[in-house]
Amino acid sequence: MTMHRKTKLTLYHREEIWLLYHQDKVTVTDMAKRFWSADLRFMLY
Repeated sequence: MTMHRKTKLTLYHREEIWLLYHQDKVTVTDMAKRFWSADLRFMLY
């Protein structure tokens, strides 16, 4: 999985994404849906 070179992530977030993608076999699309909906919920409240 490649990320855009200007994507800024903390070490914690990089590790979480790596584990989801490589160990749990979560697809990039599923991760996008998960994290986008979490951001949306945060913005609504």
